[in-house]
Amino acid sequence: MTSTDLARKAQGEHALGAYLSTLYQTKAARRGHDLTSWFIDHPNGLSPDEVINQILITQGAAWETLAGLIANTAARMLSDPRYRGTLTTGSLPIGHAVDDVLWNDPPLAMYSLHRPNRSVHFHGRDIEQGQPVFVSYAAINTCPYTGQTREGFRSDRKAHLAFAAAP
Repeated sequence: MTSTDLARKAQGEHALGAYLSTLYQTKAARRGHDLTSWFIDHPNGLSPDEVINQILITQGAAWETLAGLIANTAARMLSDPRYRGTLTTGSLPIGHAVDDVLWNDPPLAMYSLHRPNRSVHFHGRDIEQGQPVFVSYAAINTCPYTGQTREGFRSDRKAHLAFAAAP
């Protein structure tokens, strides 16, 4: 990254921080039926910095991921003939397209940092409790044992790990 790029990045971060600070102050003074107000009123009593961080996480992880999932599913349904049935053959339901996308074209390649809540042995590796692990959504569903039902391998199309749920 050049020094110009770094300066522009810093300017963008400053502008976003100023916007979110103003948003927090506005909503703290007058609540509404919106995400920021709900974070401010959260029962855990989030600090202003925690509220702002939750807004950033929601925007970066939840909103972008959902938009990507919708776009990838729509593209799959428009480009894959299995989802464009005929009067005689019918078509696969939207739920199948969503699962197909989560298996094969997840909305994010890699995002979440996890820390196991207990030590685990995973495919020849020991991962200690609390050790940071990044989950690659794009790679995790490329298991060579697709369709096999023996213990330890995925059993159906809904067993994807697109949202990184695991011990």
